[in-house]
Amino acid sequence: MNIDLTPYSMLLVNFSGGKDSSNILIETVKEARRQNVLHRVVAILSDTGAEWNSTADFSRSFCQRLGVPLQIVYPRCTIPCLLYTSPSPRDRTRSR
Repeated sequence: MNIDLTPYSMLLVNFSGGKDSSNILIETVKEARRQNVLHRVVAILSDTGAEWNSTADFSRSFCQRLGVPLQIVYPRCTIPCLLYTSPSPRDRTRSR
């Protein structure tokens, strides 16, 4: 990774716990350590309601091992809400 991270006051990394976002977080942490800005990295997990039951626990453990705080966010409308609500909240927004 050849990106200057020093101009940024916070480095937010979208993290789902999957292999792709895990690799991105690992590489970001490596580069942040090299540039002495690890304290600016925060992993963000969006709990969409469609995750495996173990996702949050795995993500906490993974981030703790990397020395990165994890922030879990909760959208107003989850994926199950969109799929099983009729009309869906998305439909109500479109009709405005």
